[in-house]
Formats: sequence, C-alpha cells, structure tokens
Amino acid sequence: MNRNSGLARRQSHQRTEKTRESDEDFTLPTHSAPGSRKLLVTVEEMAQMLSIGRPKAWQLVMRGEVVSVLIGRSRRIAVSAIEAYIERLMLNQA
Repeated sequence: MNRNSGLARRQSHQRTEKTRESDEDFTLPTHSAPGSRKLLVTVEEMAQMLSIGRPKAWQLVMRGEVVSVLIGRSRRIAVSAIEAYIERLMLNQA
C-alpha cells in the first residue's frame, strides 16, 4: 500500500470532520422570525385563513375573486389579495 494514499485518506477524513463541526453550528432561517410574515400562501393556507373548504378556496381563485399568481407550476396568493377580498366582502355586506 502506498504511504501517500493513507495520508490522503486521513486528510480527507479531517476535512469531513471539519465540515461536520461547522454544519452543527449552522441553522437555517425560519419563516416565523419575529416581526416577519409570509407574503404568499398556498390555496390550502388561504382556505385555513378564511375558515373555508379547499374547494371553495379554489373556486374563488379560479373565478378571479381572489387574485393569484403562478410561480412555475405552483399557484400562490398574496396575503394582501386575501385582505382585499375580505375588505370587498365587508363593503358589499355593509
């Protein structure tokens, strides 16, 4: 066995250990940071926010009553669009 290959293995192992140590200190940011809020939500999340069923939420989106956007193949609704929808409901029922 070549002495250099053993050295390379030890150095590789040391690099791996250093990576593991630094990974333990790393944490991903969360969406629930104090003072922050989500700007876009899924149709399912909108349904939960409005206390309605998913079929009704999809109906509102597909009819254009709540404005939505496509990001790739994912449909998202701006929280401000949900708030605007609520305002329209309140004005129409006043």
